Amino acid sequence: MLNADDAATFQTTLNIISDWAQHWQLGILVNKCSVLNIGKMYSVLIIISVIVFCLMTRPVVILVFYSLMSDLSPYVHIGEIVRKGHQRANAILRCFVTCDNAVLVRAFITYVRPLQAV
Repeated sequence: MLNADDAATFQTTLNIISDWAQHWQLGILVNKCSVLNIGKMYSVLIIISVIVFCLMTRPVVILVFYSLMSDLSPYVHIGEIVRKGHQRANAILRCFVTCDNAVLVRAFITYVRPLQAV
């Protein structure tokens, strides 16, 4: 459970990181930063900021290749993979004007199946 001391430590760490980035003239894309509360939501409102911008608390955070929810369930990520798979499979059926199953299966293996590895 996050308490005020943990939040202060976290804020101090973020301040150190932002000072280091400014010292080395590295920009921080604050609009791509957000806070994800894992577990139960508490009534204590803790505001986390980077530089002078307050970070928004979101129920789902999209990492590089994975959508992470606050309860750590994979439903959003799996839904995105299924949606992209359906889009690609429908595009294959629309674009290929062949009745040869081997060609369609090869196209499916090439374009749709790699989505599950992401």
